[in-house]
Amino acid sequence: MEWDYRVSKEHAEKIVDILHRVTGNNVNFMDSNGEIIATKQPERLGTIHKAAKRIMEGKVDCVSITAQEAKDIEGALPGYNGAIELNGKRIGCIGITGDPTTVEPLQKLAAMIVVEEIKKDFANKKKEELNKIIAVQIKEVSLSIQEITEGAEEIAISSSQMEEMADKIETQIEEINNILQLVTNIAKRTKLLGLNASIEAARAGNEGRGFGIVAQEVRNLSSDSSNSIKKIEDQLFEIKDLISNITESIYKNSTTTKKEAKTLKYIKNNVISIENNIEKLTK
Repeated sequence: MEWDYRVSKEHAEKIVDILHRVTGNNVNFMDSNGEIIATKQPERLGTIHKAAKRIMEGKVDCVSITAQEAKDIEGALPGYNGAIELNGKRIGCIGITGDPTTVEPLQKLAAMIVVEEIKKDFANKKKEELNKIIAVQIKEVSLSIQEITEGAEEIAISSSQMEEMADKIETQIEEINNILQLVTNIAKRTKLLGLNASIEAARAGNEGRGFGIVAQEVRNLSSDSSNSIKKIEDQLFEIKDLISNITESIYKNSTTTKKEAKTLKYIKNNVISIENNIEKLTK
């Protein structure tokens, strides 16, 4: 933000009113072109003040006219005209009618007041500008936090669903284990039946040889079933162990994500509160 060296009409009129109340004299406030922008002589408003123009052009630093000098200059009144300077630049001019020795200090004081008012006005505008920038940035942060919060909540919901699915899979594995246990029992009984059949075939001698072959096949089938069941049980145990680890990780992530979502909501609410306070300051 750059310095705005122009004196506002509002400031000019305020200075003119103050000086007029203090002195009872006429006061003219001229801009950088020497044009009268505030005065107690309405007919002169908008006209060019010759002395002020010379001052603004840098030809003179001030114009002081005594009562005696005013008698010799047509249309002139005794008084003092001086520049208003800000950062080494002339931005305006104030003229007060009356005895120069009396009104000069008032003119210089008024020039200082104008400079301070402009600086204060600039500082306020700068603060408003910064507040607006901060408000925009906070709003962007708030939106980002809202997106993250919503994402965290979605992850938490998804994690909960995955946790439920893992629980269902574990339950189904338990059911499969129960079925395998039943099949194992059947295989044991089949093996026992095959053994009994082999004994009976041995007793029958040659006549039971064919029956003995069948009995052996039954025993072999029982043995193969037992081995397959053992492999399946081992694999299911590994799967169950893996699912347990996954479930534990999902639960930890879900708990962490829920905490993060809660924290983000807290931050978001604080950001919104700050945003509202800044908005009040800029109004």
